[in-house]
Amino acid sequence: MKLTRLEKLPELATPKRVCAYARVSTIKEEALSSLANQIAHYKAKFANDPNIIFVGVFSDNGISGVKNNRPEFKKMIEMAKNGQIDIIYTKTISRFSRNLITTLKIIKELKAIDVAVYFEEQNMNTLDAKSELTLHLLSIFAENELKSMSGNMRWRISKDFEEGKLWGGGDLLGYKMINRHYYLDPETAPIVKRIFDMYLSGMGDYLIAKTLQLEGVPTLKGGEWGHATIQQLLMNRNYTGDLILQRTYTKDYKSHSKLNRGQQDSFLIENDHEPIIDKETFLNAQILRMQKAKKYHNEKPRAKIIHEFSDLMVCDKCGHFYRYKKGPYQNHYICHTFSNFGKEKCDAKQIPERVLIPLTKEVLGLEEITNDILKKKLQRIVVKDNNELIYILKNGKEIKAHWDDPKRSDSWTDEMKEQVRQRSLKLAKERRKLCQQ
Repeated sequence: MKLTRLEKLPELATPKRVCAYARVSTIKEEALSSLANQIAHYKAKFANDPNIIFVGVFSDNGISGVKNNRPEFKKMIEMAKNGQIDIIYTKTISRFSRNLITTLKIIKELKAIDVAVYFEEQNMNTLDAKSELTLHLLSIFAENELKSMSGNMRWRISKDFEEGKLWGGGDLLGYKMINRHYYLDPETAPIVKRIFDMYLSGMGDYLIAKTLQLEGVPTLKGGEWGHATIQQLLMNRNYTGDLILQRTYTKDYKSHSKLNRGQQDSFLIENDHEPIIDKETFLNAQILRMQKAKKYHNEKPRAKIIHEFSDLMVCDKCGHFYRYKKGPYQNHYICHTFSNFGKEKCDAKQIPERVLIPLTKEVLGLEEITNDILKKKLQRIVVKDNNELIYILKNGKEIKAHWDDPKRSDSWTDEMKEQVRQRSLKLAKERRKLCQQ
């Protein structure tokens, strides 16, 4: 038998799991073409390499590198942290991120778990010790470049506003935008006029939205009608033919746009496009809204009541939460969809509060119900058909419970019973009087 001493066992080559990240900040045709080229480049680069397991290309379309809410980028980083990626290839630092803090933070987190980011244009691997200072300097340059570009863009937008040119935006219900100008849309303009007529006839935002939804009237983007959509439409002066420019503004290149409340100059262009409603109608709608608001604020202040089950109960049919609602005979919890749009959209049953509270006490073994106790005990209460509730506890356990429909008379108070008794006596007295005649 021959014994050979080995200083070191030979290492087997382990294929590296490699992915690539590509991004364009706009969705214009030339930008999407650039993105397609980036994706094709990486697929060709890694397709036939036996030492590489190509995980794929992660790409975000039309999203700025400043923002941290890039879905594909987040997915890629999460996979890397879960041990599914060893190397991330990207064209340049600015493709990876234009935010210095984001860049350095993520690279530091990846280095701690031996995941490399390779920037092709700079020929730099982040696991190389020499790359740290270079990366820091290049990230600063990338962020300064974005800051300069953003400043130039804000200046250009401001100049366009001063010259009365519309910037950004898109179609508006009732109008089509063509070459940065509003043109009347004969198909949807009558919807706008009708909404103003409905409001001035006394209908509120909720009722208008519910009516349009039940009638199947289409919204601008194909979603559902809501009270906020109605409110915004009724307050939009563009429907009078006037145009207000710079209604929103951004403080700096890292900020989101905010409503302009005097922080920047606004510009009014009168009679810019064909009106859908006249200025008197628009003014009357604003006056009516102010009167309603004034009446509401002048009412006696009511203590804010947080109803325990409002954020816990979910409709199994439509997925919306249940909310608290007061009724003439009893208070109950009702599905948001049913409450807003009727049983045509969701026919889930409402649950009386006087049934839900004792049932929940029994299921959870509680003597009292409070917000804090419920949040500690429960994740969700799923409301199903046939009067069935599923209590999902914090520990993942599920408990099924059944409730019975109460009789309306069970909810009558002594005062209500007395009123019925007095009414019965009165009717009996009137019957006796008729019989005597």
